[in-house]
Amino acid sequence: MTTESTPQALLKRAADVIDKRGWHQGGYTNDTGCVCTLGALRVAAAGVPDDAPYWEVRSAALDLPGRFDSPDHDEVDRAAVALEDYFGRHNILGWDVADWNDNPERTKDEVTAVLRAAAEEVE
Repeated sequence: MTTESTPQALLKRAADVIDKRGWHQGGYTNDTGCVCTLGALRVAAAGVPDDAPYWEVRSAALDLPGRFDSPDHDEVDRAAVALEDYFGRHNILGWDVADWNDNPERTKDEVTAVLRAAAEEVE
């Protein structure tokens, strides 16, 4: 599946992935296919279909062998930087994407809302 790979597109798609698959903290994914923010960005970059089995989502989220040298890494890095830039513009300081996602006070709704808001502000 071919997907648009701009940071804006990946941030929006990552929010959609979390809405469809569920949200996870403490790792990229779980055994049912729920994903963290970075896992969702990886799944979005890989173009995994919404109806894919959990193991395909897990493979993309964990970036298992065969995908390690993929150009998707650069796309995910650019989207993560765009998200961290959003944190800086909105005084969400001291957080990288993983720490922000794993904050015990974080909610799925907040994650998807911030992903979509960051996508709207990408330059």
